[in-house]
Amino acid sequence: MPQWAIVHATTRVIRRVTTDPDHSITADEARVEIVGSPLDLAGGPWRLAADNQTKLAPTQQEIDDADVDEARVALKLQQRITAYLNALDHLINDALTPPKLKALFQAMRNLRNP
Repeated sequence: MPQWAIVHATTRVIRRVTTDPDHSITADEARVEIVGSPLDLAGGPWRLAADNQTKLAPTQQEIDDADVDEARVALKLQQRITAYLNALDHLINDALTPPKLKALFQAMRNLRNP
C-alpha cells in the first residue's frame, strides 16, 4: 500500500504520514508519495530531503515555521491572546475611548476572563 507524507510546503518538515490518497491538505502543505520502504517518524520531527526518501533533522526555525511542535504552537497562541487582551485593556483604560466602545471592549475582554 503506498504511503504519502504531508509536508509543510516551504520547509518540507513532515507534518503527518497517511495511506489515504485522498487525504485533505491545507494551502501550506504538499503531498509527497513515498516510494520504497515506509517512513518511520520515530525520533522526529523530520524534514524530507529533495529525493523524497531521506529524512533530515530540521532546524528549530523550520520546526517553528511548520508548526509541528504542539507546545511551541500553544505558546505562540498564548502570546497572541495576551497581546489581544493587552490591546483591549489599553482601549478600555484610554480616556479618549467613548463610553459605548469601552463597554464593548469590556464585554469582549470578559469573554476571555469572566
